[in-house]
Amino acid sequence: MKKEIARLIGELVATWREDADDPDEEPALRPPASAEQIAGLEAHLGFSLPPSYRAFLELHNGMTNYQNTHLLLGTEDHHGEWVQTQMDFYREVDQVEPFEAGAVPLIVGEADDGINNFWAFDPNDQNEHGELAVVDWDYGCEEDRHPSFLELLRDGVGE
Repeated sequence: MKKEIARLIGELVATWREDADDPDEEPALRPPASAEQIAGLEAHLGFSLPPSYRAFLELHNGMTNYQNTHLLLGTEDHHGEWVQTQMDFYREVDQVEPFEAGAVPLIVGEADDGINNFWAFDPNDQNEHGELAVVDWDYGCEEDRHPSFLELLRDGVGE
């Protein structure tokens, strides 16, 4: 799975770099997360990470400028102040409360820049392989649902 994640991320990053109007908007991949960082995130979240997201973290501990606008969260981002500030904004503007259903942020944008959507894991939608569905939320409305992080990436490259 790690090879496929690496390939898909590479294709997405190449596309987004071509589309970036400003070098500061280009996606940047972080170094791999350590086993301790991954274990710490699982302890913080209270559940085992989906295998495809774990594989991503073992390759890259997050990505800035996902789709040239969002942060694909790394291990420390999940409990960081910036992400909490963004989630507080989403809680204020959402008509439906995805967090009441247990949504766990995965990809977050800068709310102050008018980005009103985020992607989150749905811990209530888990398959037999331990993958969690990834939901694109926009103003509290479910815009799209993918059966896993891997499928989100595949969809991003048109597979």
